[in-house]
This record gives sequence, structure tokens and C-alpha cells, in this order.
Amino acid sequence: MEVVKPEDLPRVELRGRVLYIAGECAAYKSLAVPLVVVKRLGRGVAELVETLKFALNFAPELVGFDFTVVEGYDDEEAELLRGLELSQLGKIIYIKC
Repeated sequence: MEVVKPEDLPRVELRGRVLYIAGECAAYKSLAVPLVVVKRLGRGVAELVETLKFALNFAPELVGFDFTVVEGYDDEEAELLRGLELSQLGKIIYIKC
């Protein structure tokens, strides 16, 4: 898992199928790649898990994602994501907002 600052995201090379879990940073607006954006409705690990489940449920035509960019808020969320890397979420890029 790679951790980046919101302002550094445009320099990260994203290719293939990209899932973007958007939070308050809304850094996806600076990207020029096709992506699926799912907006987080709150903070915390439980809410992040629900958002990821929603994103994977409503993208059945995809085999999985090559990259998942997550706007997160705390270290507990980052720890959860480390365990999920290389699953259907692909390589995870974590942005701490």
C-alpha cells in the first residue's frame, strides 16, 4: 500500500480499472484517468467497509480493480486496507485527508 498526500496524487501512475473511494479531499477531480468514484458518507472503519462492499457489489461487470484510491481519516483505516491489498481492490493508494 502506498500512502500519498492529496496534492501528490496527480503524480501517481494509475492505469487500468481504478476505483476511487472519495472523502472530504475530493482529490479525484485532479485526475485525468477513467475511474469509478464512490463517495464516502462518513468516517470510521465500519463506514469504510460498507463503502467498499457497495463499490464491489455495484460493479459486477468488472473482474476487479487494478488500483483502489481511498481517501481516509485515521491509522485504523490504513491498517484495514493493508490487509486487503492485492484482493479485488488491486494496489491500494491511501490518501490521509
